[in-house]
Amino acid sequence: MKRAIVFDFDGTLVDSADSILEGFRHILDRRGIERVRAIDSSVIGPPLLATLGDISGIADKTVLERMAAEFKAYYDTEGYRQTRPYPGIPDVLATLHRRGEAIFLATNKRNRPTHLILEHLGWAGYFSGVHCLDDTVPPLADKAALLSRFLASRQLLPGLAVYIGDTVADLHAAQENGMTFVRAEWGYGLWPATPDTTPLSCATPAELGTVLTEPESMADSGHRALR
Repeated sequence: MKRAIVFDFDGTLVDSADSILEGFRHILDRRGIERVRAIDSSVIGPPLLATLGDISGIADKTVLERMAAEFKAYYDTEGYRQTRPYPGIPDVLATLHRRGEAIFLATNKRNRPTHLILEHLGWAGYFSGVHCLDDTVPPLADKAALLSRFLASRQLLPGLAVYIGDTVADLHAAQENGMTFVRAEWGYGLWPATPDTTPLSCATPAELGTVLTEPESMADSGHRALR
């Protein structure tokens, strides 16, 4: 059975920090809400409502949903266009596609802007499937649930799937589903100095491309080969 290469999106394939953070600032400033946490790259990754609550200190779900609607309106019309691929990532995706690899996307990002960005970057044809939390009603709770649903929907054995992400949450989600994990060091994720688990890690997209296309190259370093 063919392996599946599954990517996180923000912080792994694309740098959408500027547009996302500007959207958060825009919503809070428009409402006159004082931020209780710095709006920087460390807030990128979790679901939208959770992030809005985190930076605003607001717990009222009704208010957060209104703020989320305002954010989506901004992001889905102009904000998403500022998204940029990390240098080297377009070459990695093009190479994997040319080799006939089964490439997927599994992201906390909403379905609509995810597809808008893929079209904007000319990547839509690379992926065999795109999976987002809000593909279901109600949305899935977290990345672990998303990966579980992905594996079930594709009838894939966890051992034949590798997940590439930039956060500890991505690592835990992969572990919960028995998937091999590769850390993208260039992303937004903040990692503990002494993590409980040290995953296979790539410092650059070029190194990731080597790991995914020549998995034996990591075996001599004691890493698990991605077959």
